Amino acid sequence: MSHTISLALEGLSCGYCVKRVKEALEQHEDVEQASVTQQEA
Repeated sequence: MSHTISLALEGLSCGYCVKRVKEALEQHEDVEQASVTQQEA
């Protein structure tokens, strides 16, 4: 069974931050896919 969880994270204003959060989420065994978008300025 799959679930979708949406998180609102503040401070993701650069591509590096977005990449690191996505990589961190994908390291968890329960995460099949992660998608992170950059915060608009």
